[in-house]
Amino acid sequence: MRHGRMAGVTDTEPRVDSGRLIEALRRFVFDPGEEPVEDQPGDPSLIWTDEGQYEIFPTDWLIRADPTVDDVLLVVSVRGPEFVLCYGLLFGSDGAAYLLNDRATVRDLGRRLGRDLDPVAFAQVLAALHSYPSDADEVSYPSAIGDLAGDPRPAVQRENSRLVITFGSTVRYLAGEDGPVEDTLAWRVEAVPGEPARWERRLVARTPVD
Repeated sequence: MRHGRMAGVTDTEPRVDSGRLIEALRRFVFDPGEEPVEDQPGDPSLIWTDEGQYEIFPTDWLIRADPTVDDVLLVVSVRGPEFVLCYGLLFGSDGAAYLLNDRATVRDLGRRLGRDLDPVAFAQVLAALHSYPSDADEVSYPSAIGDLAGDPRPAVQRENSRLVITFGSTVRYLAGEDGPVEDTLAWRVEAVPGEPARWERRLVARTPVD
């Protein structure tokens, strides 16, 4: 479900070159054997393959400012009017690319919580890519991007050796016969420095959207 410009994106230029982007798309996004056939710079940049169309958006997510991160891009796969999938790609300063839809990848990113990773930036990644309802155990493929709630603001506290982050998020999407809805979720993240982060989310409300 898309209403004008997608949340969480910016009109700045991507900081990674097209070769590095295409390599990440082949690894995480394209189907086996799928190849790009045309591209068009712009806002958003567009890539067409022999199977579909992809929109590439630089994000305004806080994690993009992390010194170990070269860029974070949102990729939107458009396969039909009601068939949209969103992917978050993080390009590290180590030259590697990471799929932020992958819960194991995000848990590993959380090893830096309590050390040098902004906890609100971590919460924003979860809100954006993991608020959408999903039955998948490890990799989420949302059709809509969630927003980190500003009221109440994310709260960060220490409980003994653990860092605890509590926050809210919202996401709007088409819920089958129910039509457009907005989910409000409550989150709790627990992290011990050097160990994978853990989190729980709870649906607070599901509201019809006009």
